[in-house]
Parts: sequence; C-alpha cells; structure tokens
Amino acid sequence: MKTAADYTQEIIARAQQMRSYKVRLRVDNGWLPMGRVPFDIHIKDGIATVTVVAESLESAREQASVYMESDDWHD
Repeated sequence: MKTAADYTQEIIARAQQMRSYKVRLRVDNGWLPMGRVPFDIHIKDGIATVTVVAESLESAREQASVYMESDDWHD
C-alpha cells in the first residue's frame, strides 16, 4: 500500500518531467477562445501557436487539440 509520501514523490517526479512545448495548428479566421484559456495562444493568419506545459510533445498536442477542437497541425 502506498503512503502519502510515496504519492508526493510521484507527483514531484512527474512535475519535474514537465516541459513547455509550442504546437501550431490551423484554426478558422474568426475563432476566438471562450471562457478561461489554459494556454498561451497567439493566432495569426489562421495559424494558432499554442504554448502548452506537458510531459511530452504528444501530450501537448492532445491538450491543444481537445481545447481548440482541431487536429489540423501546421508543422
């Protein structure tokens, strides 16, 4: 059985693995975020550059894709 100290160490280790990733995807020209925005987003000429803190590039892309409701990547 895990103790509170074990869980704390797991959380700390996971937090230390987090990095900032920039992912780019196409959005409609009129797209605007609604409500609280969990990322830094810059939109220019229909391309959104999203800065996401995540464990991996794949995780960053997934988070941005879910929020932006798009998976039209601009690499």
